[in-house]
Amino acid sequence: MQTSHARHNDHQRPEPESPTAAQKRALEEIIAQHERWVRSVVLAVTGRQDDVDDVTQQVWMRLWERRDQLSEVTDLRKWLYRMTRNAAIDAGRSTTRRRGLWRRFKLLWTPRSQPGPDDDLIASERSRNTMRAIESLGEKYRTVLVLRVWRGMSYDEIAQTLDITPQAVTTRLVRARRTLRAKLMQGETQ
Repeated sequence: MQTSHARHNDHQRPEPESPTAAQKRALEEIIAQHERWVRSVVLAVTGRQDDVDDVTQQVWMRLWERRDQLSEVTDLRKWLYRMTRNAAIDAGRSTTRRRGLWRRFKLLWTPRSQPGPDDDLIASERSRNTMRAIESLGEKYRTVLVLRVWRGMSYDEIAQTLDITPQAVTTRLVRARRTLRAKLMQGETQ
């Protein structure tokens, strides 16, 4: 008698909702449209190329978990930015960003002429100094710099992404570049 009662209760439990085909298509579209941008935000926050794939995957999993909230979202890009930034911070890897930024910068650093025997050493030291200077920037300055320089986003796109004004983007970029220049010049005199 108890087993039939237990079976009866099991039948009364609601089945977990499965996503509709429309929800799946909508999520696939969001991912296709924002994949590159989300990866840029992850890189800007963590500073580690090695973390980009893992954190981006976490963002898409969070989006999947919150798919029912999408109908209430008024600005998808801002909502995704907050979710992405939080996932990157949750990864807890920002303290070890130096190695990832250094590797990324080394790939981008190209000498202007045929290197001589000492040129590799000089270029390597210059690259390390530049990466240290970039790492020393505050997150808000490092983020606008990465989004503008490495991702080629316009000032308006950055402003919309970070939920700040285009003037604030300009100000942060000017300060980031000025700080970098000062740190690099200081390093040359030491």
